[in-house]
Amino acid sequence: MKKQKPVPGSIFKIEIEDNRYAYGQILNFGDYAFFDYKGDGEDLNQIINSPIMFRRLVNIGGVEMGRWPIIGHLPIEREELQHTKYWLPEIGKPGFCKIIIDGKWYYDEPMEKAEGLFEGGIAAPENIEQRIRDFYSGVENKDDMIFKEFLKKFHSK
Repeated sequence: MKKQKPVPGSIFKIEIEDNRYAYGQILNFGDYAFFDYKGDGEDLNQIINSPIMFRRLVNIGGVEMGRWPIIGHLPIEREELQHTKYWLPEIGKPGFCKIIIDGKWYYDEPMEKAEGLFEGGIAAPENIEQRIRDFYSGVENKDDMIFKEFLKKFHSK
């Protein structure tokens, strides 16, 4: 696998089965959008105008390490994809979180400030690939269920 530089707007493909692909776009600062696109070809405009399956922070193992090849680049034009706004639990500090807004990290923030932001968690490529397979199979994703349980426990402290 050849290393690649993740540039906002880059579109990449993910093999989910033999010769079946899912597609995503790099937004910024580790934030990725994954599209519900099952076309045979790689029409970039069609890909980025498809419904958004989900967004997620992803570690460097997907695009940067070459597991998910970049197939092109288009500007990020959809309003809902313009900004990265996530929160992550502050482990060991109930009632507090980290907030990531467009690549800037804010630590020890009260949970009230996270309202309306995406619940973060940095995923490995293998987890993303399984989540996509589960999406197309109509099955709830195990990692999502575990993360939701963790968040429930985190919020109850």
